[in-house]
Amino acid sequence: MPHTNERPDSVSWYEDLLNEVKETVACPHARSRTETYWEIGRCILRHEKEADWHTKVVHRLSADLRTAFPHQRGFSRRNLLYMQQMARSWPEPITQQPVSRLPWGHITVLVTHLKARSELDFYASAADRHGWSRATLQRSIAQRLHLSRSLADTLATSLVHFLTELGLGFAFVGRRHPVTIRGEKFHIDLLFYHLRLRRYVVIELRTKPPTRRDDTGKLGFYLELVDHLIRDPDRDDTTLGLQLNTSDTTPTCRIALRGRTHSPAVNTYAALPPRVRTHMPTEQDLLRLTQSVLDEYP
Repeated sequence: MPHTNERPDSVSWYEDLLNEVKETVACPHARSRTETYWEIGRCILRHEKEADWHTKVVHRLSADLRTAFPHQRGFSRRNLLYMQQMARSWPEPITQQPVSRLPWGHITVLVTHLKARSELDFYASAADRHGWSRATLQRSIAQRLHLSRSLADTLATSLVHFLTELGLGFAFVGRRHPVTIRGEKFHIDLLFYHLRLRRYVVIELRTKPPTRRDDTGKLGFYLELVDHLIRDPDRDDTTLGLQLNTSDTTPTCRIALRGRTHSPAVNTYAALPPRVRTHMPTEQDLLRLTQSVLDEYP
């Protein structure tokens, strides 16, 4: 959409947005405040694509709502952005979901600190079920995120020691190895170079449930980055990927490997070619090591 300097209230769609939100506020139909705020957030999202200068729109909407409803609180610019984020995080109606029963302060904590829908639902359900205060919810999220980072660090350290001492030819390149493409920086959990296979090996450590867009495709993406930005095509074979997943009931291991003419495909460990498998640790050894690290954490 081309840039425009028009004030938000000078275009017809802004009037539509303002009227929709006013109707939502004025006719709550016995909704909870959280459900009303979700409806407002959905109204904002519906018009988001029309707002080339979205921050100005929300600022103007905040001022207009406070004028229209002088005795009601909650229409600050920041609060409206929280409403928008809630509607984006829960795009379907929330009436029957635990999040609809939480105080508004709890919602702001959730959308501020969490992105993955699975984590949002987990903490919303736990807060609703156990009657957590806002402070308890914040503390629980902080402890979980810290635990996840600690688990990943411990698992990474154990894997580096195990693979480099195994005598199969692994040389450690780096932890959270940075790769930049089109100005955006990505970090590979673990990067090795296998001296016998003459190929890079990427290891992704999954200690949290994946987001909707972050399934096995992330591993394949990292392989593409290494193949195109780090690998020497005259010397190195295509990159091999391993994904160790600790977010399920029991740890799992998957691999990704591509030929020279097609994209990487994520598969089970058994799909490794026999020649490659000869120079790799067994799946059982990797899972045993992972489980031993998990056993140290609650």
